[in-house]
Amino acid sequence: MAPIRGRGRARLQCRQWSSLPSELLEMVAQKLLCSFDYVSFRSVCTTWRSATPLIKFAPLMMFPLDATAGTIKFFSPSDDLPFQLAKDYLRDKVLCGLTEGMLVLMDKRARMSLFNPFTGEQISLPPGNAQLALASSGSTVMMVNGEHWVDLGRNRLLITLGEPIGLADMRSFFIKEVVLSPSVDFGGQRYAMATLAASNKVAFCRLGGSRWRLLDTGLSTSVWSVTYCNGRFYAVDFEGDVAFFHVENPVSFTRQCSLPEITGLFTAFKLLGSRGKLMMVALKIFSEFPEEDDRDRYNYEVYRLEETTWVRVTSIGEDTLFVSRHYNSNSQYLVGGVSGYHNSHSQYLEGLQAWKGNCICFPEPTVCFPNSAMPQTVHMEFVDLVDGSKRFKDTGETKNYPETITWFKPNLM
Repeated sequence: MAPIRGRGRARLQCRQWSSLPSELLEMVAQKLLCSFDYVSFRSVCTTWRSATPLIKFAPLMMFPLDATAGTIKFFSPSDDLPFQLAKDYLRDKVLCGLTEGMLVLMDKRARMSLFNPFTGEQISLPPGNAQLALASSGSTVMMVNGEHWVDLGRNRLLITLGEPIGLADMRSFFIKEVVLSPSVDFGGQRYAMATLAASNKVAFCRLGGSRWRLLDTGLSTSVWSVTYCNGRFYAVDFEGDVAFFHVENPVSFTRQCSLPEITGLFTAFKLLGSRGKLMMVALKIFSEFPEEDDRDRYNYEVYRLEETTWVRVTSIGEDTLFVSRHYNSNSQYLVGGVSGYHNSHSQYLEGLQAWKGNCICFPEPTVCFPNSAMPQTVHMEFVDLVDGSKRFKDTGETKNYPETITWFKPNLM
């Protein structure tokens, strides 16, 4: 029999890899010693995924993507190891959030998409346009020679163009962040809601649709973050007021109850859905100008919505709440603390005294100041829900100020 050459050989090899016996795949899966190997193995194909048992591990810390090189760096707290992915699709794009294991990306032409960095799956979103930019930033934007420019003219007959909008500034003119609904809630149909740069409006679309629909939340200040929970999208503004939008009756937002009267200055609010409950994480500042080493001047409080009342939460048992300061849509609720982890992860986690459950974990400290020692070492921050005490874990990784780090939970289903 003649040897197989060229494309036919490549196709045969592909079929052979995807047709390995399940017993062999299960044996290999049991030998995976770090979360990155596990994620990579499970992302190969459906056959390999079905042979791999679902295990729990902490979300990955994701560093800023390099739009020039098309690379993205992760750090696994479960393994105390960094790793990097190189994907051509990441080139010349800016990150606009993380949701359901997907990166939300936008290019200089305001074309938007969802991208799974492990499987390579791509889903198109409606592009940004002049109407969206006007609602988001109050700016009149025009497309000139493939780039977006801001019209600085005050006379309708005069167009005065400033500088073209750079890639890093696209979020300031169009969409700041996107949140998806799960595929299981509406018979496979999925919806997306986007936070705008500075507006009490949000943008809404059906995946596969061609345009964003602008919705007025009725909130008094700009929307800080949005999330999805039990068939509804929720939005919270800069004052902590909440409104919701029911996907099956997409007419308008309905105001939800506000937080109870509380002392202190609250400067940030994060919404997330967990176990069918809507939760809010609020940053409380005791001084408007906290000092670098005085970490007692701020704290976080967690609230859960019970019917129409916000109830303060001081205990989530051994669970850990993973929250990102800069991207709300990929917050995670990790059940079971250390006890539920894969055996290969337990040694590191048991040695991490800060990881004791009943806490919020941030990928970097809340109070972060620029200094001459560049780049800065990245520390995870753990905030105890009972007494507000804080612990910090040095990852050994570095970043440049003011780059931001967020949590990312791969989509392995």
